[in-house]
Amino acid sequence: MSDDALQEVRERLIKIEVLLENMSQHNDLKLETVEEKIKVANNRISDLENSNTWLWRAIAGALISSVIAFLIK
Repeated sequence: MSDDALQEVRERLIKIEVLLENMSQHNDLKLETVEEKIKVANNRISDLENSNTWLWRAIAGALISSVIAFLIK
């Protein structure tokens, strides 16, 4: 193998290594973004569950109040 061909192979190998490093960093960044989105989604789900609980308690309170009002009259 001539020195020029060997040098070209080395340069291409370096380019491949750089591309692999960039891909790894990009995948890590995507993973962090997905994890943050999952955390936000979990918080939103918790808020919706709390709102749903509040709604059912309000409905139950209204029904109990209606029954008491009906029994008093």
